[in-house]
Amino acid sequence: MLNFDNRTSWSGGVYPGWNRERSPQYTLVFKAAYDFDLDGKLTPRVPTPPIVEADEYFGDPMRTGLKAAIETMPYKQGAEMYLYGTAHPPGEGKCVTEVGVGIAFPDGRSFRKILRVFGPREWKQVMMNPVVTDPQALTPVPLRYELAFGGSNPADPDEVYPRNPIGKGLNGKGWKLKNRELPQIENPAALITRPSDTPAPAGFGPIPLFWEPRASEAGEPDLEAAEAGECPYAADAEPTLHNYAPTDQQFETPFVGGEVLHLAGFFRELELSKTVRISLPVLNPCLFTIADGRAQELQPVCDTLIVDTDARLIQLVHRAAIPAEVWASGSGWVVLEDGSSEQASHHGTPDKVKLTA
Repeated sequence: MLNFDNRTSWSGGVYPGWNRERSPQYTLVFKAAYDFDLDGKLTPRVPTPPIVEADEYFGDPMRTGLKAAIETMPYKQGAEMYLYGTAHPPGEGKCVTEVGVGIAFPDGRSFRKILRVFGPREWKQVMMNPVVTDPQALTPVPLRYELAFGGSNPADPDEVYPRNPIGKGLNGKGWKLKNRELPQIENPAALITRPSDTPAPAGFGPIPLFWEPRASEAGEPDLEAAEAGECPYAADAEPTLHNYAPTDQQFETPFVGGEVLHLAGFFRELELSKTVRISLPVLNPCLFTIADGRAQELQPVCDTLIVDTDARLIQLVHRAAIPAEVWASGSGWVVLEDGSSEQASHHGTPDKVKLTA
């Protein structure tokens, strides 16, 4: 039995799975969470939200997007971030028809992403040409894939946009206007100009495994292996198998703390020109295993940043593979401490570590 001794305020757990080589692996996953204010000040959230152990949807998985993505996977490729939130028109009493919302790491990762959010619009036929109506007044718009481009062709319900089957605006091929709907959330670099356009869905949130491109990256599962209790991943699955974020929100290296995240357009109290700047915290986790009387230190990586601008919450998910000899011993321990705390133990020798169930 593998025992987990969590001596921190962070949430965590040890989970079975399969590593990149499709061999069995136990993984320690833990998560720190912080509330933030409009000045970017962080306050640890206690208790930390629990580790998400299964995908959670806003409703029917065939009609709604993810409100939480599973966090117990054994590995990710590099790191990623995703965001839940709402686009707000600026100030009180101002009538606008569109706004921009954006996230950025201006230093280090040199990352910037902006989406355009519109009031309700539709196609209308002018002579023989379809044109987009002017947007109506903008009210707060939840940044969900249901309001981005996608969905199905009303003239052919079997034609579904594989990159976002729950979206809106799909017309299919040809010049004929079959669907008057238009999405409210678009990428300003790829705005829809013709009914036949099929842009990538615009969003900041996690993407389900059965949507493209994730479905193709995962390949066909090995059903025989799954029935035998072995690794169900396809042998040719991409390294990004467990990455949920849109491709442009994935990074080559983990988060280390100190990165400055900029958020704009998500807060009703602020003008659009105002940006909330959050410096990611520098954590000092102390993680080690004990098996057969020997202590071994592990180095977890922070591979997932989750931002919720409605709840004003950031979460940082870390993971580390546990050596096979520890969990195979049948009586190994995994110990997690906050190294920045005065309560952290010195574990140079196993007899100095008090283990509790």
